[in-house]
Amino acid sequence: RREEKILAPEVLEGVTMLRRSLISLNPVEAMEQLSSTLKKFPSNKEFLEKIRAIL
Repeated sequence: RREEKILAPEVLEGVTMLRRSLISLNPVEAMEQLSSTLKKFPSNKEFLEKIRAIL
């Protein structure tokens, strides 16, 4: 992965934190949780900001 070259540092941090929080779940549970949580936010940016604030 070369995400650090295309993502802003704060976005990369949020994505990394999100992945680490989902890794303990089985893939189906992780995607269901991610999908249901994403529906609560109007944009990915707001979602990642919340993830960074919580984790």
